[in-house]
Amino acid sequence: MALIGVTMSYDYNKNQAKINENFFRTIELAGGLPVCIPPIRNEAALKDLSEKLDGIVLSGGPDVDPMHYNEKPIPQLGNIDPDRDTAEILITREMFELKKPILGICRGMQVLNVAFGGTLIQDVTAHLENPLKHEQDAPRWYKSHEIEICEEDSIVFRLFGHRKLRVNSFHHQAIKEVAPGFKICAIAPDGIIEAIESIDKDRFCVGVQWHPEEMLCEPRFFRLFMKIYISADMEGISGVVSMQQTEPGNSEYERARRMMTKEVNAVIEAAFDNGAKEVVVNDSHNNMDNILIEELDSRASLISGDRKPLSMMEGIDQSFDAVFFVGYHARAGSSESIIDHTYTFRV
Repeated sequence: MALIGVTMSYDYNKNQAKINENFFRTIELAGGLPVCIPPIRNEAALKDLSEKLDGIVLSGGPDVDPMHYNEKPIPQLGNIDPDRDTAEILITREMFELKKPILGICRGMQVLNVAFGGTLIQDVTAHLENPLKHEQDAPRWYKSHEIEICEEDSIVFRLFGHRKLRVNSFHHQAIKEVAPGFKICAIAPDGIIEAIESIDKDRFCVGVQWHPEEMLCEPRFFRLFMKIYISADMEGISGVVSMQQTEPGNSEYERARRMMTKEVNAVIEAAFDNGAKEVVVNDSHNNMDNILIEELDSRASLISGDRKPLSMMEGIDQSFDAVFFVGYHARAGSSESIIDHTYTFRV
């Protein structure tokens, strides 16, 4: 089982380390073992912990001290957590150096950016003339504004599959200058950066400004947590494997099939936990050879064999609660086919 660290805040008045329950519950639901990390001051211990962890989630929390990006504090700067800033920046750099998967959420995305030389807007309303409301007064699961995924060659776009997306919003700081080695993947209508990721395609290092752990009623948000777990658990195997490696016993192909099965099972679990009545798994190309049927969640229905396969659009038109497509496509410039990620629709 993959050990996924998740960072905690510290209440200096109550002398308590704390974390929102949904962070570690979602890691657990995705199949990982959450390891809650308080803002400890021992650098050697943090480096040792980085070696032991398989991945990390940088959670939401207070403002980042502007001293870490060479700015002076403005009057609108909110509460800061000095020990957490130092600990998170250190462990983020360590995990990155080790090429272990990183997911930054809200403040976590900002920490990820600062750790590698980026800067922040200390207060959105003080910086923009006509900003959106980025600190919503609504339930945490409610998606209060739209964003655009502006980089199609990105993990974020491949996970969500659409350029337009509505998200929740609980922040007053934001990224100003993106760190070297990272790219902008999504923006809000007022220009605020909503997602970044490393330009290194061989690693999972993603930051999002919204809180996906609060929106698990839609499996597509859950996939961010599945992705970090799968990236950690499969030791960097992305699931993109030549279909020439389909001979029985080929270890790389079998590892990709296990990864695919884990991903599908995690979404099935999330769908049922959030009220789905029926979940259908469909492989229209390969008679379910892309996943391990014997390890598939038994609550799901299968469309394979003598049943007519569904196309994506047919699946959307049906009255299913969720439909999962496990597919493969041709590699650019080659006659080979490769296993692709699952496509998830909620209808």
